[in-house]
Amino acid sequence: NEAGTGPDRQDKHRREQLTARRVDDPRGGQHRDDQWGVLLTPRRSDQLAGANRMAQWFADEINKDTGMNTLIREIVTAEGELIDNPAIVPYFADGQAAMFTDLIGKFSKNLMGVQIQCAECHDHPYDEHLTQKSFQGMAAFLTATRPQVDNRVRPARAFVETNTDGPKKILKAAAMYDKLRPDQKAQVDMYINYVKPVTLDGAEEQTRDPSVWRGKLAGWMIDDANDQTRRYIANRLWAIAFG
Repeated sequence: NEAGTGPDRQDKHRREQLTARRVDDPRGGQHRDDQWGVLLTPRRSDQLAGANRMAQWFADEINKDTGMNTLIREIVTAEGELIDNPAIVPYFADGQAAMFTDLIGKFSKNLMGVQIQCAECHDHPYDEHLTQKSFQGMAAFLTATRPQVDNRVRPARAFVETNTDGPKKILKAAAMYDKLRPDQKAQVDMYINYVKPVTLDGAEEQTRDPSVWRGKLAGWMIDDANDQTRRYIANRLWAIAFG
């Protein structure tokens, strides 16, 4: 009713004024988090989950007009302590550190709208472009990511760091594959695709430095040329706005 119902409204700017008030209302950021942030945060209310801290951070950033491209980068590259950086909350589930294979499914589904988690164990049953190898290529971007929970203190200490030791060992072993024992070759064969980052459009990451892979993934996700992310963000924003 505030916006009027017909073309002959007395104040032709009434709708614009109403829209401006709603955009400026701080409850807008909270509503956006209620609809979106919950997809990324564990459904727990304890201190380890930190869902309330991420909800406040997400809402505050939205109310400051921080773009979704910036928020996506902050989440995908998040590091540090939970007490300092609420953006690390998605790296935990059920009070435990999430596996990097679970994380890529969460990020791809909820930040890009692509459910690659369906291809973790086999090729996607309904999308011929999403193969198990393409899932592994995406997961490789997060191989060096180490979310951890220290239960020796109370409340438990949750943090995320980058540790390149594992990926580098696989890459080093692969470089001398012919000299390996059969059991060592089996290990390399099992993990080699998880240290070869490849985006869903087939672009192979050229650098062999695992410490920069997460940043490369975030950059690809929010790149202007990535129409998938832009479509998903736009569609979700309209869905939140209009129900």
